[in-house]
Amino acid sequence: MSNPSPNPKTELFGQFARIRKVLASPSRLLLLDLLSQSEKSVEILAQQAGLSVPNTSNHLRELRATSLVRTRRSGQHAYFNRSSRPFRFARFL
Repeated sequence: MSNPSPNPKTELFGQFARIRKVLASPSRLLLLDLLSQSEKSVEILAQQAGLSVPNTSNHLRELRATSLVRTRRSGQHAYFNRSSRPFRFARFL
């Protein structure tokens, strides 16, 4: 027996819920604000936000999971910026 394909509305509402949860954190909102100014490394973001590097990295991981932030790698360094297309569910709209 095959699994039915997921309902697009259910996927959309699930993505809304994930984004709401991510945006409920003042620290994540601050990081998004800092990233709206320019691309930054995790170290610079941590310094500007007054957070530890590991804490900042965890927040960025949550933001990336909802496509609100994207990463650019250059050698061993990662740089973060706000996504120009933050919502994966845009195809349903």
